Amino acid sequence: MTDQLQLFAGVREADVHELLALLRARGGWLTRRQIAPLLGWNHRKIRSVAEAAPDDIIRGPKGYAPLDRVDLDALSLCAGRLESQARKMLACACAWRRRAHAKLG
Repeated sequence: MTDQLQLFAGVREADVHELLALLRARGGWLTRRQIAPLLGWNHRKIRSVAEAAPDDIIRGPKGYAPLDRVDLDALSLCAGRLESQARKMLACACAWRRRAHAKLG
């Protein structure tokens, strides 16, 4: 996990452990709204910490959960949604690149 955290500036390994411990202690899925007052974090920090630990924390329509405690259906659903979002973002980036190249002439 430590190597991966180096990609996410400002995220401490201790924060990942704290979020993961909370999710495990509470039995699974929690929303940002539920997590924020328990850890004293804002929504952006919660998202950043979870994104820094994709091997440990899953995020989806139900909120956040320890990856090792979700069933196959939930894992598949969340992965599919993330892949769909990635395709849309890539299409947008490609459109912007085409526009940038068109402006260069």
